Amino acid sequence: MLGLRVFIVLIVVAGVVSYIGDKVGRYIGRHRLSVFGMRPRFTAIVVTIISGILIAAITFTTFMVLSREARLALFGLEELRQKIFSLENVKNKLEKEVEVRRKGALLFRNKDVVLTTLIPEGLSREATSKKLKQIIGLLDLYLSNLGIKSEDSSQIYISKEKFEAAVQDLSGKDLDQVLLARVTRNVIFGEVVPIEFVNLPNRLVFSSGREIVRGEVSSGLTDPEIEKELQILLAQARLLAQKEGVIPDASGSMGSIPYAEIFSTVKEIKQKGGKVSVRIVANRPIYSIGPLNVSFSL
Repeated sequence: MLGLRVFIVLIVVAGVVSYIGDKVGRYIGRHRLSVFGMRPRFTAIVVTIISGILIAAITFTTFMVLSREARLALFGLEELRQKIFSLENVKNKLEKEVEVRRKGALLFRNKDVVLTTLIPEGLSREATSKKLKQIIGLLDLYLSNLGIKSEDSSQIYISKEKFEAAVQDLSGKDLDQVLLARVTRNVIFGEVVPIEFVNLPNRLVFSSGREIVRGEVSSGLTDPEIEKELQILLAQARLLAQKEGVIPDASGSMGSIPYAEIFSTVKEIKQKGGKVSVRIVANRPIYSIGPLNVSFSL
């Protein structure tokens, strides 16, 4: 809105100055006046030039008075550049401090899983080798995006023997395989990450609708207490699922129930009254690769 008002003011001011300049020029031309001893024709040209200069000067002045952004752009640009330069120096200094502090910090522990994925059944040796190389490339890109860099071109290392053994073991399987990329020693920041591949059959662990755990919750408890009881049941379900063969992802997660469902279940328990039997059941077939897709059933 301010920009529109400034634009209108500029047009009006420029029009007024132009009109006055035209009138003065016509008056001088009609009366053949002379300024500084110049011929009337040249006097009229000078008046026209001065009118143009006045239009530019008044327009510029009006713009500066009415627009803070214009003043900043004209007079504060150098100061802004200095601030940006100063902030960039601070940023570079902080990045160097972070890098120094990272040196020697533990990045991965021995046996940490950095990736969990599924390898389809029936792959040829060539297709399996290509798939594993893609996985190594993705892991390398993932570490680079985290700002983890080593002196080598690649952040990931697997020996040729271990790679070939994994290709051999995964080729031609008659069942999908859960593939784990696992670190083989403690790794600190700046070091190459040595890995090995471990594979397990992706078998059915829980069929759809199967009960995983069951418990009783009193409706006389407060809402937070009931929620805590439900969380305990969920923890028991995760432990049992892991024992039965559901594999957590690289972050250690096996999936979760949305809080909206937990909140809704708390309300249902309160409405039922007394001791309420709560079951955690599988929403769909759950395989070794997970996730643990479950819900509450009363």
